[in-house]
Amino acid sequence: MSYYIRPKLNRPQTTSNHNRPLDNSAIRDSRLVKQYTTPKMGREKENLYDENIKLKSQLNELTQQLLYARSKIQQLERELQRFENLIEDSIKPETSQQKVQIERYGLIMKMKTKQKQLLLELQNKTKELTELKRTMRFTNYQELEIELKNYIDETLRLRQKLEYNEQMIAIQSSAEPLEKQILHLEKTIKVLQRDNLELNSKQLNNDIITSKLQIQLDENLKQNEKQLNEIIRYEQMVKELNEYNRQCNDFISQLQFQNKVQVQSQQNTTSEELFKVQSQLEMLQNKYSQDMDLKSQEIRSLKTEVQRLNLHIQELEKVIENQEDKIREIECSVYSPVSRVGNAESPLQNGFKIMQIEMKSQVMKKKLPRVQLSDIREISMKLRLNLVKHKVQYQDIEKYFNDSEELSIHQVKNILHKPPFEIHDPQQIRLLSRYLVEDNSEDYLIYDQDRTNQTTIIKSVMKRIVGKYEILQNEEEQSILQSIKQKLNPSLIETIQMMLTKKKNLQPGTCEQSDLDQALKFHEIQFTHREQERFNLICFEVSNSLDIIHYEKLLTYPK
Repeated sequence: MSYYIRPKLNRPQTTSNHNRPLDNSAIRDSRLVKQYTTPKMGREKENLYDENIKLKSQLNELTQQLLYARSKIQQLERELQRFENLIEDSIKPETSQQKVQIERYGLIMKMKTKQKQLLLELQNKTKELTELKRTMRFTNYQELEIELKNYIDETLRLRQKLEYNEQMIAIQSSAEPLEKQILHLEKTIKVLQRDNLELNSKQLNNDIITSKLQIQLDENLKQNEKQLNEIIRYEQMVKELNEYNRQCNDFISQLQFQNKVQVQSQQNTTSEELFKVQSQLEMLQNKYSQDMDLKSQEIRSLKTEVQRLNLHIQELEKVIENQEDKIREIECSVYSPVSRVGNAESPLQNGFKIMQIEMKSQVMKKKLPRVQLSDIREISMKLRLNLVKHKVQYQDIEKYFNDSEELSIHQVKNILHKPPFEIHDPQQIRLLSRYLVEDNSEDYLIYDQDRTNQTTIIKSVMKRIVGKYEILQNEEEQSILQSIKQKLNPSLIETIQMMLTKKKNLQPGTCEQSDLDQALKFHEIQFTHREQERFNLICFEVSNSLDIIHYEKLLTYPK
């Protein structure tokens, strides 16, 4: 039995080559053609475009029909193969029935005829496709599609290039004022650097001058102190001379009175004795007058020396005032170049600065600056004073905190409000509790009362803030207070008042810590370690400040 062999379907080749590379010359020619075409040709091109769309739709329909026919042929071929297999299986055994063979043979012939019809239809469709592709109109459509794609690509490329050029032009136009501004700022920076160098040199010279003047002032103060002591000694000598003069006058009056009494009582005395008494009286008067002249000369010389010293002190004060005025003028002149540069800023920079300030203000509304150690100096001294008063040992500070693993800011506030810490100022409690709990590595932090920290860390920070101290017995404390009282003499107040002649912003009876230290150094008052600690606590307890000391209350503290 013969089998039908299905021929292999070959796809017909078209005349157009889709893989040929794009030619720039062809694109330029197509541009020229487009430039010199008439409106009539444009309308024809539109008609061709419409026909191209129609032909494409027809081509799609034909391809769909072709695919449907191919799938149907494949299905029939599978059925035919199945029947052929059945026929082969039925031929092999010799005992197969003749009727079954006839039916199968008829079915096979029907399927073959149907297959031939479908093959003929397929060949006709392929011929139509090849003829359609061989027509000039179809090839023109394909060329037009290729040109259209080239036009689109070229327009996209040119559009991107145009946008890039526009951006470059905008950048160049905006860069010119920025370059001018940068040049101006570089010039101002150079001016500021030069002024800064000059001012640094002037500041060094002024520091040297002020140090020399300070040394001279210290020497003059010492000389004035010595001269004041001499003046006091001279005044005492003047008082003694006046007292001696009074005694001499009393003695002369007594002698005159005795002389009169002797003249009246002894009228028989000789003239020689009277002459001797008168000569003694004259000698005493001459001696008295000479002594008075010498003492008056000494007094006049001392007065002239006092006047000269006063004039010298006034001249030194004028020199110091002039130097202070020069230093203030130099400090004011430091900011003059900055003001000149600030006047030269553009409105754009001013607007940018205003925006920065507004942004910073918005951030500062949400966050608070971190608490530094300098902000809690007085609070730590107050803590130390309260702990010393309550006789709390340094090792027992940890007992007053809870045994929990973490503590919040609110809990620390409650602990600090109770004894032995006893801090009642809400601002001080807030600062100290923030310093104990918050992380001080950041510049700004959001304030939250529920923020927590480990209790061990809080205890160690608290002990470091307070510092080591020693609780003394009552007898030792009384002896230390007595020794401090003996070392603080009343002349310390006069020395501090002499140092405060130029400072008018302080309240009466107060001075700065540096003035107190200088006065103690001037009187050569030195304390032991325990005495110094107790003296610092007394100063803070009397003045409630570390920088301003109430020296009058300090001298009367034990009372």
